Amino acid sequence: MEALLNTVVPVAFIVLTGYLVGKRIDFDLQTLSKLSIYVLVPVLIFDAMLRAKLTGASVLGITAGFFLASLGLYLLALGLSRWLRFEQGTAKAMIASATFPNSGNMGLSLTFFALGQPGLDRAIVFFIASSVLMFGLGPAFLRGGGFLQSLWFTLKLPLFWALA
Repeated sequence: MEALLNTVVPVAFIVLTGYLVGKRIDFDLQTLSKLSIYVLVPVLIFDAMLRAKLTGASVLGITAGFFLASLGLYLLALGLSRWLRFEQGTAKAMIASATFPNSGNMGLSLTFFALGQPGLDRAIVFFIASSVLMFGLGPAFLRGGGFLQSLWFTLKLPLFWALA
């Protein structure tokens, strides 16, 4: 019962607060997205990396498994979008939704509730890997352009400096 109170109540409070504030204040979503990508996510990842207690082999195994599964989903979505002859925008949306999971936010709290601290430590590694993929490669993929232009754009994101 204590684990329930320690995980569900704070998440419910945050969701309720966000709902109430969203009803009263008209936010600029572009600014919030930039704040998230450039400040909030790097800080969350930095803090999570400091707290997790896993062996290097566990971290590498979870990370490798995540990236192999993501590669498989990417190839499947790419193949389906070509087979179904989707327009470029529709294909990008399908590939992005299949490849970039939303594994943070409530996922981490629910993992802690269901699996305790050992599960949370592993979920944090998964979250970090998905953040590298989503916030590191995702903007470059969705933005388009040449490889060097995309690489430069990706390297300017503070996520990588937080990981370093």
